[in-house]
Amino acid sequence: MHNLFETIFNSINDSIIVYDYNGRILEVNQAICDSLGYSRDEFLQMTVYDIILPEFREDMSKQIAEKLHQKNCLVEGICKRKDGSLLPIELNVTPSTLHGNEIKIAIVRDITERKHADENLRESEALLSKVGQIAKIGGWQFETASNKLILTPEILQIYEADETHSTPKEALEYYTAGSKEILQKAFYNALENRKSYDLELEIITEKGNHKWVRASGYPEVVNEKFVKITGTLQDITERKNAENKSFESEKTLRMFIEHVPATLIVLDSDMRHIAVSRRWADTVSLSVEDIIGKYHYNVIPDIPEHYKDAHSRALQGEVVRRDYDPVEMPDGSTHWHCWEVVPWKTADGTIGGIIIFSEDVTERKEAEIALQESEALLNEVEVITKIAGWELEPITYKSKLTPEMNVIFELDSDTTLDSEIALKCFHPSESRETLEKAVYKLIEESEPFDLELEMVTEKGNHKWVRSIGKPIIEGNEIIKFTGILQDITERKNAEEALIESEERYKALHNASFDGITIHDKGMILDCNLGLSEITGYSFDELIGIDGLLLIAEGSRELVRGNILAGYEEPYEAVGRRKDGTEYPIRLEARSIPYKGKMVRAVEFRDITEQKESEKALRESESKFRTYVQSAPYAIFIMDEHGNYLEVNKTTCTITGYDENELTQMNISDLIAPESLLRVGQSLDELTTKGYTSIELQIVRKDGSVRWVRGDGAKLSDNRFILFVSDITEKKKAEHSLVEAKILAEHSNRIKSEFLANMSHELRTPLTSVIGFSDILREGVAGELTEKQFGYVDNINKGGKHLLEIINDILNLSKTEAGKMELECRDFHVSKVIDETLESMYPIADKKNIELKLINNVNDLNIHADKVKFQQILYNLVSNAIKFTPENGEVLVIVERTDNGIQVFVTDSGIGIAAEMQEEIFSPFTQVDASHTRRYGGTGLGLALVKKFVEMHNGNVWFVSEVGKGSTFTFTIPTAPSA
Repeated sequence: MHNLFETIFNSINDSIIVYDYNGRILEVNQAICDSLGYSRDEFLQMTVYDIILPEFREDMSKQIAEKLHQKNCLVEGICKRKDGSLLPIELNVTPSTLHGNEIKIAIVRDITERKHADENLRESEALLSKVGQIAKIGGWQFETASNKLILTPEILQIYEADETHSTPKEALEYYTAGSKEILQKAFYNALENRKSYDLELEIITEKGNHKWVRASGYPEVVNEKFVKITGTLQDITERKNAENKSFESEKTLRMFIEHVPATLIVLDSDMRHIAVSRRWADTVSLSVEDIIGKYHYNVIPDIPEHYKDAHSRALQGEVVRRDYDPVEMPDGSTHWHCWEVVPWKTADGTIGGIIIFSEDVTERKEAEIALQESEALLNEVEVITKIAGWELEPITYKSKLTPEMNVIFELDSDTTLDSEIALKCFHPSESRETLEKAVYKLIEESEPFDLELEMVTEKGNHKWVRSIGKPIIEGNEIIKFTGILQDITERKNAEEALIESEERYKALHNASFDGITIHDKGMILDCNLGLSEITGYSFDELIGIDGLLLIAEGSRELVRGNILAGYEEPYEAVGRRKDGTEYPIRLEARSIPYKGKMVRAVEFRDITEQKESEKALRESESKFRTYVQSAPYAIFIMDEHGNYLEVNKTTCTITGYDENELTQMNISDLIAPESLLRVGQSLDELTTKGYTSIELQIVRKDGSVRWVRGDGAKLSDNRFILFVSDITEKKKAEHSLVEAKILAEHSNRIKSEFLANMSHELRTPLTSVIGFSDILREGVAGELTEKQFGYVDNINKGGKHLLEIINDILNLSKTEAGKMELECRDFHVSKVIDETLESMYPIADKKNIELKLINNVNDLNIHADKVKFQQILYNLVSNAIKFTPENGEVLVIVERTDNGIQVFVTDSGIGIAAEMQEEIFSPFTQVDASHTRRYGGTGLGLALVKKFVEMHNGNVWFVSEVGKGSTFTFTIPTAPSA
């Protein structure tokens, strides 16, 4: 049995010492021998206090004596091994008896690792405390079992309190009434339902200072048992003050510009567009003109139902607003919009429609989301506040960084951030150089720093950070350097947005065409340049004067009363300029916050032009009424359904009805049945386009039918005006003209057929005359005397000339009768031109006329009627030679065009008078009678030229000046060879 006990005793891993009440060691196990290096025999010659360092012996002896009869007698100290090394230990002493004597059994445990862990914990807590102080963040813990509240010193600093508070109830006394109620509900909800919370609240500190704090609480459950709530408290006063300042500035801005954001849509009660901003028109890819008057839901057919609901509620008088509304864009991204739907009222107080304001707040929403997602205390606090902590040993330069540092630099969690990587990220170079100098002065001269710098993260994102560093001094010795790095990008963006907002406010303030002033009990505190321009006072003169001096004497009591009553509706008064002149004005005022107090903002609008326009409108309406009643034609004014609203006296004369009868009728009541369809189409055109013209038949009261012409236009308020004149006599005349035209065309066709037949009958005997005269000239029937030859030659020439005339008449008749056809084929155009002109040179030589050709189409073939082409050229050149005096010049130029040729025939002849130029291509037209006697001709040549050119789908024209000559030009299209 003894052997069994000894085996168990020595196999236990814990070191065991058995000693008496005097401390003499009675027994040890093998584990203590291995741990301290003494043998069992050596231990049995020692007391338990021999292995304890002298400085710990008395204290440990007292603790053992005090705790021995308690449940746990645990004592810590340091013992000395046989080799002289030191070992931190924990003694767990238990009293017992052996053979009737009192003994003590001590279990000795090596606590080296625990001591190291405790040291690291203390260092971490010190770093946490420093980070909390710098970031103004404190931690707290409420234990449910003990109902005890534990606060870190940073919370006491936030409360500006000297003493801690042990219960939540005591801590709640710092919160304002509203914040206290919110926090109580959240805290008890955490207790009862284990729901965490994160709130922004107001407190009044021990010293009476107002602060904003961010309070969070997180219930902790261990083994499904609720044990405590842990949370943080952060001083966010600076951020809230910046937000409130921004809010006040934006509120003032919105007041001055009457809630006009970037996107503005004004709709009537039927949801049709009255006005829209150009920015919104660009958003829907339409012009403003295309949108005005259109139904809103036709412009945006897929509009979500919650927008329609907001529109409907606004039409009932409600102001509907949504601060953040997600909108899915065509590219799949989500944009956030802030929008407001406001009803607007007509002059009689009824709701006339709605105004929709909308602003893209995606960047602001994304910044808020990013802020919400980035917050937690240290490991959680650091994430929440985007604050990373650091420490630097002054001798070894060994650094410690919190995990949030990698988050700020956007590094992977397993990447070690060193000084080289960190400095590289600070950009531009000014930020890097500033930080390097500050760190150098911190290390060398113990000079603390607090900087705001720019950096570019490893992922290429631009950030603003606040970098703080300071030395930790104990006595006269620097023991370490510590600090934080905080991501302040959002705050900087907010500050920049505030600056931009204020600049935008100032720009809008001074860009207004109206006068704007801010006054306190009448004294002007601020104004824009518009007020200076309206009143004639300089800006400096206006500041500080009594605003009532800008009002005419007769209107001052009205204005003073409205100021005292806080009246905010627009009203009219009379203003007074610096030079004493008076003018009509429109005033509208609002109470707004300005530099910490409520003042009045007033809009001055010079309505001189408006008043003059109203006067002109009244005069215009009077003239219009006079004009309507005295107009020589009928005037109808009707509504959108065709009901007559107003008519003039001429209308009664044309229709036979009196005014009372007509105003009880509809447009369809006067229309003859055969005109009803066309009238319906015309009314549709009038509604869609805004204007129409129509000729129709109406039935008078006596049953007679009259033709009338109506011209309509759209007026405002869905009214239409029709101007109607009686055209019955005109219609009768037109009918007569149509009949005459048909008769003339029939006569002309008979004439052409007659000429064609007649010319054919004349050609047969004329051919015989020419043939036999040729035989006589050639002497076949015997020799002729010179006198006889002259007679026969005249007969021959006269016959040929007559044949040419007959051929021209025949060709013209065929053309007019539609019997002339083209015989097109490919031919070399230059060759045909040369052949034609060859026959013209002898004629030109007789008058000593120089006939010249400039041919720029040598290698061109065209597809046309060769004979008619020669006829065209022959007629134009022969006319040029005929009307050009001796020693003159005729020039023919041939050019290539994109689809054919163009020929110019220019002479230096007599020219054509202006009054003859319009008729020169008409058949049988000659320049004048005297020229006819001198130059001869039938007047058919140019008529045939025009007909032949147009048969080829070409054109012919000319320019001419009397006494200087003429240029005739024609074109013939070409086509590829078949």
